Amino acid sequence: MKAKLLITVTLLICTISFAQTSELERLTNVPALIPENDPPIDGSTSGTVLNFDKLVMITAVNPDGVETKIQLYINTSNGDIATITGKVGNADDGSFDIDDPDFRLTYYNPHGRVYNFFIRKKNGSIVRYMSSMNTEIVAYSGGIPIERTTVYRTGDGINPLPQNFPAHSFKASGSSAPTFILCGGKPKTKPNKLLFKRFIGYSGIGYIKTDEGIFMVVKVKSSKGTFTANKWKNERHKITLSDFKHIEGEMYSDMAANNASQTAKLENKTFSGNCSDIESRINQLKIEQKKKEKKNIEEMSRGNAVTDANVRSAMKGMYGDPVELLEIDELSVELKLCKWEQIRVKTDSDHQKKACYMEEKARIHQAANELTALKQRYSGPNDPPLIMTPEYREIQKRMQTKSTNCK
Repeated sequence: MKAKLLITVTLLICTISFAQTSELERLTNVPALIPENDPPIDGSTSGTVLNFDKLVMITAVNPDGVETKIQLYINTSNGDIATITGKVGNADDGSFDIDDPDFRLTYYNPHGRVYNFFIRKKNGSIVRYMSSMNTEIVAYSGGIPIERTTVYRTGDGINPLPQNFPAHSFKASGSSAPTFILCGGKPKTKPNKLLFKRFIGYSGIGYIKTDEGIFMVVKVKSSKGTFTANKWKNERHKITLSDFKHIEGEMYSDMAANNASQTAKLENKTFSGNCSDIESRINQLKIEQKKKEKKNIEEMSRGNAVTDANVRSAMKGMYGDPVELLEIDELSVELKLCKWEQIRVKTDSDHQKKACYMEEKARIHQAANELTALKQRYSGPNDPPLIMTPEYREIQKRMQTKSTNCK
């Protein structure tokens, strides 16, 4: 009898152990981490549905003791993730309601694409919006930089998950390095050192590929606070893009309509008089600027600013070309001088105005030469728009400085 009981208990323990091992192996089966680099295909372009097969419930506690709940959704096939912070707009079990007025979800993928899904009330009705592509130039970050880091085993760790998986504590060298509690890796091994290679997750919680297999990071403690996974399970969730209106689409439609209206006004203008030729040249330059703006708006609406250099170039182009703007400024001064010439009887004040016009023209000419040189310096695809450079701001400051007689 005792022998049968012993055999039964042993079998039960083995069954439980096998079940736990099998679940751990299923949870750490992450195809996206098998290659050495991120998947070459941008997951969000493969269709109109964003799919996730893992749910991780996280509790974050900052250094002041303030607690925040985070829901992390992971696609283990392509490395995509999504997060909901706080309990607004989702149930306690990790599911979410896209018609909840407080619904907020942020999607990231390894290629830098970011989508924000949210709800707004418009004319008394709930409208689902999706902010994507161009207004979010945010490279994906896991929150705590851990890739290409060597960590050392400091002992067994306490697994915060309800599953009784074996857990181990690891830490990089240095007193300020975060401590990681890991589950997984190669079966029946207890490595003393790991090289972190690639990470999928958020704020340090997620999957880490190492030289000893794939681990679940179930807890991270650092100077930024503590992040703890309370639930980790195979669970399918999805977001259908067609359920949401692209807020950029509305924005670009408004921009295009405004551009068309302003262009039509400029094209309908007529000029007469002794200075009409200068006025026509100014107007033509403004029309050309509006045509460039139209082209940039169309280009911006076609792609993703993170992955498409043409879209980034178009966004920079929306700031305008400072040299071309100065050309209009110079012609505007020429127009003032032309109209000054039409004054039959000129007073001392009129002569003073002409001197100020000539001073303004000289400042514009000097600035144009400097900006032409700056355009060459900041001509790279990753360089900032010219008007955002410190050199441009210095030139602008000088441009606004006038002599006391011209104020």
